[in-house]
Order: sequence, then C-alpha cells, then structure tokens
Amino acid sequence: MDIEGLVLEGTAAEVAEQIFKQMIGPMFDHLNKTNPQAAIEFGYCVAGNAIACYLDCLNDVDQAEKLIIDSTKSMAADVKRSRTKAC
Repeated sequence: MDIEGLVLEGTAAEVAEQIFKQMIGPMFDHLNKTNPQAAIEFGYCVAGNAIACYLDCLNDVDQAEKLIIDSTKSMAADVKRSRTKAC
C-alpha cells in the first residue's frame, strides 16, 4: 500500500474517517478478497488497538468501558437489523 502522498487534515473525527477510508478499509477489502480469515483478524486487531488507545488516554476508564460496551451493542444491533430480510 502506497501512502507516500497521504495528507490527513481536519477534526479528529475527520482524520479518523480519512484513515479508515484511505487505509484501513482498502486493506480490509484486499485481505477479504485474498484471505478472509486474515481480514477478520486484521479488523479485530485494528479495533483492539483503537480501543486500547482510547482507554489509555482517559482518567475515567470505567465510564469509557461503559461507552465502548454500549456502542458495540448498538453497532451489533444495527448490523443484525441490516442483515434481516424483509421477505
């Protein structure tokens, strides 16, 4: 993956979106085509590292843990809903 010309600008949320769209998403897609199991492991590792960074920078780890759990449950519910067939 060539990232030489990569420029990240904007708010924290905008930079995170750019990193995902320009690096993480394409890498996941490539792995998913060539080795789906590696794609799953990659996604898990990226998520784990992001969560660890988030938790490490906060004073109230218990509150952060609750937010992560609540967010994860919400995302899982969204995925399950999107996979439900109408007919």
